[in-house]
Amino acid sequence: MASKKYMAADLEKGVENIRSKWREAHQLPDDQTVIFFAPGNEAVEAEFTMETVRRGVKEFLLKYSAPTSMSAKARPSSSFTTVISLQRGSEGEKAAREYLNNHPWHGQVIFVSDENNAHFDAMCAADFGIIYDGQMISSAAACHLPTMNLLKMRMHH
Repeated sequence: MASKKYMAADLEKGVENIRSKWREAHQLPDDQTVIFFAPGNEAVEAEFTMETVRRGVKEFLLKYSAPTSMSAKARPSSSFTTVISLQRGSEGEKAAREYLNNHPWHGQVIFVSDENNAHFDAMCAADFGIIYDGQMISSAAACHLPTMNLLKMRMHH
């Protein structure tokens, strides 16, 4: 039922609309760098992803934000936000929150859940996403959103 001729343009307008409304609701300016992170719904998924992404975000912020960046144009670390998407009541949520209690996250953090599709709105508002393999990767691809996929596989896979 989607128009082949106008689908991409209509989709982009819809994503931009959601992006601006979500950022306004969370008081994030348009130049704020927003990283979307979905650690997975199972405990083993969250345990695998939390440390890796936490270290990656910390390294990213230390490299690209003031005062630790070598760039004279670096914005302050308050210009970067990580949105962590957790499925309410899941084992992944329990594991992620337990991990965060023991390991502080570098920079500002906002939590969203799957209730009322808040995770999709946050995904649209983000500049890029880091998502554990699953349904959200398909949703991001369908909406033409920039994401990275995390997989826990043995080397021969």
